[in-house]
Amino acid sequence: MEFAILGPLRVSANGRELHVGGHRSQRILAMLLLNPNLVVTHDRLAEAGWGGNPPATVRRQVQNRVAALRTRFARVGGAIDTHDVGYRLRVGPDELDVDVFGHLVEKARHEPEPAHAATALRTALALWRGNALAGLTGLTLESEAASLNERRLAAHADCIDAELATGEHTRLLPELNHLVEEHPLHERFAGQLMIALHRAGRRSEGLNAYRRLRRRLVDDIGVEPGEAVQEIHRALLNGDLDEASPSVPPAATTAAGDAVPVPVPRQLPADVTELVGRGAELLRIQRALAVLDSSGPLGIVAIEGAGGIGKSALAIHAAHRAAAAFPDGQLYIDLQGYSEGLHPLAPLEVLARFLRALGVAAEHVPTDVEEAAARFRSEVALRRLLLVLDNAREPAQVIPVLPGSSRCAVLVTSRRTLTSMPGTVHLKLDVLTASAAVRQLAQIAGAARVDAEPGVAADVARACGYLPLALRIAGARLTARPGWTLRVLADRLADAQRRLDELEVTDMGFRASLAVSHQELSRSEDPCDRAAAEAFGLLSLLDGADISVPVAAWLLDRPEPEAERILERLVDANLLDTPAHGRYRLHDLLRLYGRELATGSQPVQQRTAALRRVFEGYVATAWNASAVIRPGDWRLSQRDRRKGPDGLDFADACAALDWLEAERSNVVAAVRQAADTYGIPPTVPVQLARALYAFLRLRGHWSHAAEVNRIAGTVARQAGDRRAYANAWNDLGAALGQLGRSSEAIECLLESRAIHRELGNDGGEAHCLQILGVTHQAMGQFDKAEDYYRDSLRMYEKLGNIRGQAMILDNLGPIYRTQGRYRQALKCHRQALAIFEQLGDCYGQAVGLLDLGILHRDTGHHVAALDCLTRCLAIYREMGDRHGEAESLRQLGLLRRLQGRHREALACHEAAQAIFRDLGRPAGEAPDLMMHQVVQRLSERVEPRRCAPVAGARDAS
Repeated sequence: MEFAILGPLRVSANGRELHVGGHRSQRILAMLLLNPNLVVTHDRLAEAGWGGNPPATVRRQVQNRVAALRTRFARVGGAIDTHDVGYRLRVGPDELDVDVFGHLVEKARHEPEPAHAATALRTALALWRGNALAGLTGLTLESEAASLNERRLAAHADCIDAELATGEHTRLLPELNHLVEEHPLHERFAGQLMIALHRAGRRSEGLNAYRRLRRRLVDDIGVEPGEAVQEIHRALLNGDLDEASPSVPPAATTAAGDAVPVPVPRQLPADVTELVGRGAELLRIQRALAVLDSSGPLGIVAIEGAGGIGKSALAIHAAHRAAAAFPDGQLYIDLQGYSEGLHPLAPLEVLARFLRALGVAAEHVPTDVEEAAARFRSEVALRRLLLVLDNAREPAQVIPVLPGSSRCAVLVTSRRTLTSMPGTVHLKLDVLTASAAVRQLAQIAGAARVDAEPGVAADVARACGYLPLALRIAGARLTARPGWTLRVLADRLADAQRRLDELEVTDMGFRASLAVSHQELSRSEDPCDRAAAEAFGLLSLLDGADISVPVAAWLLDRPEPEAERILERLVDANLLDTPAHGRYRLHDLLRLYGRELATGSQPVQQRTAALRRVFEGYVATAWNASAVIRPGDWRLSQRDRRKGPDGLDFADACAALDWLEAERSNVVAAVRQAADTYGIPPTVPVQLARALYAFLRLRGHWSHAAEVNRIAGTVARQAGDRRAYANAWNDLGAALGQLGRSSEAIECLLESRAIHRELGNDGGEAHCLQILGVTHQAMGQFDKAEDYYRDSLRMYEKLGNIRGQAMILDNLGPIYRTQGRYRQALKCHRQALAIFEQLGDCYGQAVGLLDLGILHRDTGHHVAALDCLTRCLAIYREMGDRHGEAESLRQLGLLRRLQGRHREALACHEAAQAIFRDLGRPAGEAPDLMMHQVVQRLSERVEPRRCAPVAGARDAS
């Protein structure tokens, strides 16, 4: 078979062209041909075929199109192999035109005779039938095509250099005039035209060619011509342009005068067979390198990330893939910025190594860094080189080594963010995905072992934090121990106390890799660096998923601006990540290492005090939030103000809810950790759980509400605090009831009530009675519910708790409505709503409006019902109460159905069901039934009482 991409895509066999399908099939085939004999992932093929907006079925569509291509090719001896992550197109020697082109260009570069080099290059150029992949669109393919077209221009320029060296200047003039006209900003073609005109005795025309080039560069992009073409111009002006001068640096000569080929360094380390999980990052690098232009700025891509994240592997793999676009060579060096036991390489040492690699004799290498940098820029000015500067510590190590020519490109890797290099494309690496991590483990330990225990392999990858270095170490340990199953290693890694010990092999250690980054900060002369190094251990103590600036300030006992500077310094050192503005995150293995540091350097009392500051800061802030979320809530009287920070203040309920939502996983983790940490008073987790209830209830986070109150109750019981235990068990019962676990809820509530009665706590008992009413009402036991509500109401009236009275009245309303006692129901709802408005309780108003709207709807007052339900939906949405939003939508859907507006009804029910499903609530079953009824019986009119059973009582908790 013959494949051609140097022009429109074409496939032929036995002299006959093959049809390969429509545009998407052609794009997929083109991506396979751009990576011959390599596995191309499903994601990259999807990107080629559909761009950035693929359909949900894209994987299946890719499979179908590849299957069709495989069938066509199999008939004529071609083959496409299927792999776990993608496909590989087998391409034989000389079957792909771009491979033939590359071989001929490479052959020409090693030809000592210019005439032979020119013949090979002309043969290579004859393979082109137009622009690469002409007619195929899409960002990915267009980027790849641009790179190929650049290689064509470079080969064409090399060919003209060779032919100028053989005295073909007169014959080349028409071709050069055409090339300069077609590529007016291409400095190399312009310089060749100037040389050819000079040799043809047309010096003034050569000077005019330079003036035209300069005018275009200045007018179009605002830059002067490069140094190389300026040198040709100066030589023309001075009349000393050597007749033999080519437009590239002259070849060296031996003592006998024989030409010595200019060295073409190929210094890249060995490439990996397949780089797992970095397809998107690789594509970004390819795009950055593909847009290089001889008239533009130097192309620099900085790959940054934590130690062990895979920066070097990505840079080396990307360099190998791009090598063909840099025919004058690839330079590589490990700058030793973060190599344990080694000093970072000085720029002068790097420049000396590079100059020697480019053919400069050792005795001619300057010993001054500025002179060496200038000599290096001169040596590479007319070359197309790729530099890989691996493991850089800081920009000062990199900047002197940068070429001055935009024909070159640079890949830099560093653990720090290299911010002082203008024009740099920054690529920050994250950990691998779970599936990619398992694939990398299989690469090292063997696919058979991973396939035999796929679930355990996922456990190992998770314990490694999906970090490539940790996965390599784990794989190496398995490889060296063929008798181990994956389960053996997984069990050893499961112990967090010894995990870093397990991630050690003879020549690799994860702990040592992290130590280099931390030591750089601790040994710095900058006080902020040293403060960041000290803070790193303390920041690792918290169990939460991430940390905000105020929390860090509590932990470190520093003002917020100072804490933020420390956090940002750790981000720069890639010891912390910042997934969103103002939030910071520690990788799991970095957390373990930080805790080792903290244990070794901070006394236990100091560590406990830091944690206590955070927990008490959370307690105070949660109480402040509760005060604006649910003003008048009886829990506010239980706040302990005797100690701890003041916490954060909030302007309104929305601000409080937003902050707590962002911190939700952290505050729940704080309740757990406070309960488990020796030296933290038991009142801390108890108070935190109590203060969080308003937020967790409002947002419908009932699982978390149950968890924190179960912990708080257990701590209170162990501490002998029966009142706190009864309060926690009350809130636990409310949460269990909302989760549909009614029997458990009633058991908790009855125990809580008994304790409150024994302690004479009327407020606690009244509230407990109310939640018992709510639970029985949800079970459909309305008589029992009404009895509990009546008892609770009498106690609230005796205590003067008007908010409690309002909630009871509002809960009694749906029972009266169900029993057909509409006047009593209306009276209850109006009284409740008036109290909520008096208190400024937005949540209470939403509850009251919802129940009042349902009553109006069921009694035929649809306009009033629509007003109430629309208003309550707006309040729920503003407060972020998703359960309330879903219930409001559900009731609006029922109203719209009664009004005969079936499309709106269906839209409301579908939106409600989506929210119930997200919340994982059993209440979602009712909307399921309702939506089904709407779909099946759109035209049916159902009696109000049948279509709208009790909407569910709201607890006053």
